[in-house]
Amino acid sequence: MAKAAWTSNRAVPTMALKDFPSSQKRKVAFRLDHQEEEQLGPTTPLKLPLRGIFDIGSKHYDVTLEKDRISWSLIQPARHDGQIGSRGASVSMHDVYAVKIKRVQKPGKNRGYPKGVTLSVATPCKKDPNILTEDCVTLRSTNEENCQTWCSAIDSVLKGIPERPRRLRVFVNGWLNDGAATRVFYSKVVPVFQAAGTRLDVIVTTREGSAHQILQTVDFDSYDGVVCVGGEDTVNEVVHGLLERTQVDSDLVDIDPDTKLIKCDIPLGIVPVGMFNTVAHSSQGTSDAFTAALNIVLGHRHPLDVSAIFHNRAFIRFGFSLMYGFGGDCLRRAERRRTKGVVGSRAAEYATVRSVFKLRPYRCSVEYLPSESSLVITDRLPCRTGCATCKTEHPKDGTQGVDTPGEPGAKDGTSEVPEVGGDGGTGHGRNGRANGKCVRVVEGSNEEQPDRGTTDSHLPDGEWISLTGNFLSISAMTLPNLCSWCPRGLSPLTHLADGRLDLVLVRDTARGEFVQHLRRHATTKDQFDFPFISVHCARAVRILPLGWDDKPCTSLTEDSQSDVGDFNSEEASLKTDIGGAVTATTKKEFSMWNVDMELMAPVAMEMRVHKQLMTLFASGIQEAEPAHVSCGCL
Repeated sequence: MAKAAWTSNRAVPTMALKDFPSSQKRKVAFRLDHQEEEQLGPTTPLKLPLRGIFDIGSKHYDVTLEKDRISWSLIQPARHDGQIGSRGASVSMHDVYAVKIKRVQKPGKNRGYPKGVTLSVATPCKKDPNILTEDCVTLRSTNEENCQTWCSAIDSVLKGIPERPRRLRVFVNGWLNDGAATRVFYSKVVPVFQAAGTRLDVIVTTREGSAHQILQTVDFDSYDGVVCVGGEDTVNEVVHGLLERTQVDSDLVDIDPDTKLIKCDIPLGIVPVGMFNTVAHSSQGTSDAFTAALNIVLGHRHPLDVSAIFHNRAFIRFGFSLMYGFGGDCLRRAERRRTKGVVGSRAAEYATVRSVFKLRPYRCSVEYLPSESSLVITDRLPCRTGCATCKTEHPKDGTQGVDTPGEPGAKDGTSEVPEVGGDGGTGHGRNGRANGKCVRVVEGSNEEQPDRGTTDSHLPDGEWISLTGNFLSISAMTLPNLCSWCPRGLSPLTHLADGRLDLVLVRDTARGEFVQHLRRHATTKDQFDFPFISVHCARAVRILPLGWDDKPCTSLTEDSQSDVGDFNSEEASLKTDIGGAVTATTKKEFSMWNVDMELMAPVAMEMRVHKQLMTLFASGIQEAEPAHVSCGCL
């Protein structure tokens, strides 16, 4: 889509592929409180552990309620040896999200008589542990007082868990895809919150930018978090609104690349709707809306890195990924086939196949600041629940968990990597390791010297690496970028909260080899295990798209906009040589930026990652058994 309405006025001009209605539509705002339950017996504090006899299924059990769990053991007659046999189970109270008295209705009675106390338990699915399902355990008893006592005691224990939110501000995208987010919210999400007793203040937005506008004036003292229901556009808008409000409240009005940003203390819950939900899917391993709702009410939390994106040191927005080349071409073609305001699976498949057929390299200048870690990319483990790499907390004073990047330029710490060597001009082999064939020609000398700065461990603090070349794709990601269309992620080893981003450079190569790279996203093989691909772990990155005369595109004037329009018409003439390498013979020299699934002009971009700038209501990704998955890449 075009530039978001909430993006800063100083932002880069963008392609307006679809204009939204300019009329100011009325915001629908209302409060959704949980239904009042029946009075739950005595309010005096109960002493734990609490014990009682209940029927579970068709057998009698001795049930014990403790502060952190509820357990039951089967009551059995004494054996011949005089001992009493016991069989039972237990459930952690952190997995129980609701409790109620189950009743049987009788004609002429409003409440009916009690049948028992029912606990709603969040249980991982057997096929995919990332998906949570509901299991109900009923402690059967027909005694009214006994049911009231136990229901009140369990409810008190649940309310005593400090991580669980009691009141939330919810933004529901009601203006895309015929209100699909609204239908998902009321059918799958609202019942979970009502059962858990969580109060919701709901706003159904009717235009782009309204959630960002409202967030600037919300009194967060009365809320335990914010929830957004929608796709990528809604998530980006709410994330930007929350972080912008946090910086303004901390008197950080002007943000530049050297600004130390303040962490947002308001947790964000994401209920994904649609096909591309990279933030939600990367943080909880699934795009299931019911699982997202359970993660919120259970109070599961996970820190999240967020990047600040700049153009000529002017702040544009907060985000998670930058893509140029193939990623930008795919989104540009998919945007033209939007239906009901969203990019569907057919549009994405068409755009991918068309972009492969029209595959072409783009010339770019790339600078990146390597992370302080000397660990080779392939030696890293993927980010999973309880990840030790992401446990280091963000300092409260606004300082970063990683060192502040230095200033650009060769005179103040930039190591240039020239276009020489057998690696296509990047100065690196795959996965950020030094390429032995890469050399650096020293000016004024005929000798070839080994290139310096090709491994992170040899770089002094604040030294940038610079390289220029022809690339099919350039991606900078702070997330694994999982989604239902690419379940294993575009960058599977990227962590959620380690203060680093992965820079993936795909150099010009044969179309067949590039297709093999795409197909590996659907397998367990390393999709970066190709000589034309290199991955670098960095703290910051600058990317400058260049024309074939090495002149940058500084802005989109009327003339250049018409050029991009011609490029969108796909009248470019491409030829292939015998080896299949793509050579561009068109004057259309620039791709488009794909910034978190939004198109932006092909100008210089700078991306700086900030460690654990936000907190999500999410549990992280659980380790699952390897299985064959379908991937929409090809």
